[in-house]
Amino acid sequence: MAKIVVKPKEQTSINDFLKSVIKLDAEARISFIIDDKTCKIIMGAGDSMQIISLDVEEDWLLKNGQWSLSASSFKQCLCLHSQQTNIEVDIEYTSKSPYPHVDTLTKGESRIYILAKEIVAEHLDFLMFVEQAKKLTIPTASAIEMANIANSYTPYDSFETNKAESKIRIERDNKIIPFDVPEGFTPKFDLLLNKDGVENLKNLALSTKSETVTIYTDDERAVFSDGNNVISNSLLSLRDYTRAC
Repeated sequence: MAKIVVKPKEQTSINDFLKSVIKLDAEARISFIIDDKTCKIIMGAGDSMQIISLDVEEDWLLKNGQWSLSASSFKQCLCLHSQQTNIEVDIEYTSKSPYPHVDTLTKGESRIYILAKEIVAEHLDFLMFVEQAKKLTIPTASAIEMANIANSYTPYDSFETNKAESKIRIERDNKIIPFDVPEGFTPKFDLLLNKDGVENLKNLALSTKSETVTIYTDDERAVFSDGNNVISNSLLSLRDYTRAC
């Protein structure tokens, strides 16, 4: 039987994201794109989405394809297991449907049956965007350093580095406050993030084994990647900040 194996290192990221999924929410979907080497799991909606890539192993017996599952049902597959061991989600293919179904047992031997459906178009669009967008690549150590500097100015609603002026600016209580950069730190690019963006960047940088991470920002969202996993968040809260500047 085919299977998807979620190892402990991936369970934390998936569970953290699925915490926002309301039980029995029939609308929320989680998408899977599978090829010979990778199983990409895409979650979320709007400007807050995440991609987690699993390395496909030969004994998983997965077929290439793309489809989606109920997010709340898939959440049960993960939440009812210990995060100290691999979670195996059984996948069955039949000739009666172009999409497979999940038929798996939880740790307590409860059965979970989930019919797969067409992939979520928004998830597919997000993946294509991430693969094509021009991103800034920085050393992972620099990303951690920058996030730590930002958090040294807590509380703040936004954090900005300015390369030309060699300045840092934060927004606090609707006021923009400039600072000289800390000794030993030189901004190598302009960057504007809200607090969620700083935390997402730091969490990715701390959890990855990659020596570099990439950053993409526009007027609506920030996207961070280590080349394997991707996380995004809305930047709409910065609209008033950019107008004030």
